[in-house]
Amino acid sequence: MRCIFTYLLLVFSLIGFSQNPVTIPIKNPPMPTTDTLRVLMIGNSFTYDATEYIEEIVHYSGIDENTCCVYRVITEGGDQLKDWRDRYRWKSIRSIEKVAGHLTMDITNGTLQELFHQNWDVISLQQLSRYSADISTYSPYLEDLLSYIYKDCINKNVAICWHLPWSSWVEYATQDSAEYEGWLNIVSATDEMIQKYGIDIIIPSGTAIQNARATKLNTEKSLTRDGHHMDLGIGRYIVACTLYESLFEPVYGISIQNILWHPNMITNTMANLARECVSKAIDNWHDTTNLDNMTNNDEITISPNPVTKYVFICNVSITNPVTCIIYDGMGRRIYKEKILGYTYIDFSNYKRGIYTIQLKNGKTIKTQLIEKI
Repeated sequence: MRCIFTYLLLVFSLIGFSQNPVTIPIKNPPMPTTDTLRVLMIGNSFTYDATEYIEEIVHYSGIDENTCCVYRVITEGGDQLKDWRDRYRWKSIRSIEKVAGHLTMDITNGTLQELFHQNWDVISLQQLSRYSADISTYSPYLEDLLSYIYKDCINKNVAICWHLPWSSWVEYATQDSAEYEGWLNIVSATDEMIQKYGIDIIIPSGTAIQNARATKLNTEKSLTRDGHHMDLGIGRYIVACTLYESLFEPVYGISIQNILWHPNMITNTMANLARECVSKAIDNWHDTTNLDNMTNNDEITISPNPVTKYVFICNVSITNPVTCIIYDGMGRRIYKEKILGYTYIDFSNYKRGIYTIQLKNGKTIKTQLIEKI
């Protein structure tokens, strides 16, 4: 393991958070020197999206899993900073579950004070997404939580991490600013929060997702499954890669670009582009990067063939939908949907045989026979 963690970004006061504005980093600085990486993630359903694939990514990175662990606090959807502050004060009992690595923590069920009172290297916080663009919703809850963490945590050099959420699909909720405008507002509030409180590390999931939305990775609901939470395939993969690259790559020196594992509903081409979106977000979480030219000239592909479960349709335009029609071996139409960008279709319930997939946009663009085995 390379030793690169030589200093803290901030020198914290006795109460645990910075009293003076800090220079906002373009890229995350090193964390303190550490031989382990014990991570506690506190948040809401967005934390679950970010951690669903982290076990596989860590495993296939080849790092020594006996030196690390990622735990998340079991939570309900909709939790915000105020809820976590109040739970600490009320001494509510919470549980944590391990989602990656082989290290274990002694206390996995107890009050937040008891959970904090362990040797964590990193503790990650986040605000409820619909409040994350409003800095007034952070106070006084964030400073309270910071003071509790610094008081209770055994490791007095614990690094504080902030999980930057993604914005909502344009047709989601009226209280949310949609997509690009919403992401800009979240970044602006995050900048202000860093200046006010001081944060060691940013996990720029929202920026990585915004990068991907400008490519053919995008989906009809802007990489969400419901307008708000991540798509179960490419969306969750992107945010898990962002989590890994923000915390694990600086410690172990193995980049997400070198980890070839990805969920089986994602093609290699899509995974490569997703990882590039993550790398650009890590380099600069304040700005999006136009990566669409990486796939603009690629032919629409339908794969794999033969298929056992998922058929992937890649490189469809994100602005000009095509109609996907599937016919069975008898010529009967069994599927018809308009698709945008990256799409996967579940063939697992189809019988074995030969199927015809036809993509149309006024005229036929592509027809391909697919064998289901």
